[in-house]
Amino acid sequence: MNDATEAEEAAIGKVVHVELTSPQHLYWPEVDVDLEVESVLFPERYPLVSRGHEKGEGYRAAEGKLDGQGRKSK
Repeated sequence: MNDATEAEEAAIGKVVHVELTSPQHLYWPEVDVDLEVESVLFPERYPLVSRGHEKGEGYRAAEGKLDGQGRKSK
């Protein structure tokens, strides 16, 4: 096996380990990613939005649901 194949298999191994932490929540512990099941089933409702933050500043998810434009819905 060559180095590229080993690296590819290691990366795949990290993303195939997924946990259903609640009925509507998926978590990939190897890569520290969590998603709502709804965002996987209906990705068009969750546009890709990048919010940069300063080094050392923690990430905090937006509270509440977002509309199709990435804004908080009422």
